[in-house]
Amino acid sequence: MVSLPIDEARRRLAEAGFVGVAVGLGDGPGAPLVAITPEPGAVVSSQAPEAGARVDAGATVRLWVVRGGGSAGVREPRRPFPAAPPARELRLDPGTGDAVAAAAD
Repeated sequence: MVSLPIDEARRRLAEAGFVGVAVGLGDGPGAPLVAITPEPGAVVSSQAPEAGARVDAGATVRLWVVRGGGSAGVREPRRPFPAAPPARELRLDPGTGDAVAAAAD
């Protein structure tokens, strides 16, 4: 059901004999999961139990949702950052004895 709109996911679960419930965290630290009313167009981002797991007929499937819609399309992974500039080390200036930055060899 992951990546489906919440309404479609619930419909498919019902057809298969399961109950789909959108869940989120309750208020406060350590709060338990609670049933929520998702925004229109919300999309399933995760589910439990996972797809393919063996469960009894009529079992509840918890569906985590994120705001859906938009036309951003598929996003590619970010490229790694370029290599760091050459390391620099501190050397003592022979004239003053102060530490100065100098390019490492």
